[in-house]
Amino acid sequence: MATSPILVQMESRPWTCAALSQACQEAKASGASIVLVKLLPDDYLAWLCDDCNAYIFTEADTADIRAYEALAAEYGVPLTVRVFQYHNLEQGIVKAADELNAETVFAVVPPSAIPFMHDAPLRHLEHELHEHHHQLHAVEVAIP
Repeated sequence: MATSPILVQMESRPWTCAALSQACQEAKASGASIVLVKLLPDDYLAWLCDDCNAYIFTEADTADIRAYEALAAEYGVPLTVRVFQYHNLEQGIVKAADELNAETVFAVVPPSAIPFMHDAPLRHLEHELHEHHHQLHAVEVAIP
């Protein structure tokens, strides 16, 4: 039986490198592959008059992807890159995990602007993923 892939959201380079490193360790131990997912808001794609299958990565994204591919290669883990569009980021992450049949998800969502609800979006994402039989792995990265 094939092991389901591990989904890693493509976010800021420091966050993605940290998440990818953890995902690679897990993938190497389990024999899984990794799918690096670039999530794009549907209004952005509409502005470009494009859909996610025709999206062309920016030079910065391409450079980052090369670095991510090199990191995965160091671990000997296969890595592919996919683009998904979303209207709501949390639902977009869940939809990508569903489509990829990924049990493990490394993802991040912006915190709430309301101080006492700072981690509510992440808790909501974790709940939504759990409802769809996926497990969220949150990665904390200190921003200099």
